Order: sequence, then C-alpha cells, then structure tokens
Amino acid sequence: MKKVLVALSTTALLGAGVAAPAPANADAYCPKGSICLFDDFYFKGDKFRAWKCGVIYNVGAEWGSDKVRSYKNLQTGNVTATFYDWSGSEWEVLGYSRAVQIVQVAPTLYHSVPRGVDGVKPC
Repeated sequence: MKKVLVALSTTALLGAGVAAPAPANADAYCPKGSICLFDDFYFKGDKFRAWKCGVIYNVGAEWGSDKVRSYKNLQTGNVTATFYDWSGSEWEVLGYSRAVQIVQVAPTLYHSVPRGVDGVKPC
C-alpha cells in the first residue's frame, strides 16, 4: 500500500474586512493564488504554474514528469493542493500542500523516477 506524504503549514487567520498582504515569496511568475513547481531546489530552473481549482494539471505531459524539487503554494483561503503520480491507469495521491506553504527542498518522492509528481490539483 502506498504511503501518503502529508505536508501542512500554519497560516494566520485574518479578521473580516482586513485585506491580506501578498505572500512574502510572491513574484511576477508565481503570484498570489497560484501553486508553482520548480525543477531545481530553492525555486530555480524550469517552472510550472497552476491555479484553477478542481482541475488536475497533467504536469508530466505539459512540463515533465518526476521533477518537482521545490514549490510555492501561494493559494488563498487555506486550501489544500494535491500532488499525484500517474500509475498508467489512474492518478495516485503522493502528498498534499496546505496554503500558504513555501518548500525550498521538496520530498525526494516528488522527484524520484518513475514515482514522482505527474499531476497537481491546486484546490
């Protein structure tokens, strides 16, 4: 049975009517509301950005399989992104990221061949 890696972060709750500042690590490529994947540690190398809730982005087909080495989950509202591996017939959960989460060195599982990240669902 596959183990599910769970990564959670804590975030501050904001009162009604208080505007939330952009996350400290937001930038032109990875704006607030996105989850951004990088093929090198510390947010370097090729990038992939996803933002539409409920959609599994086929990272393997659109960007490349098994190469997530760092990521920024800058989504809003404490939503959880899901990382998937494609088994050949179905999506299998590899792990989770609760917004806002900045990960400079992703778990080895996310970039191990052939079981690394092939898909991501932002929320």
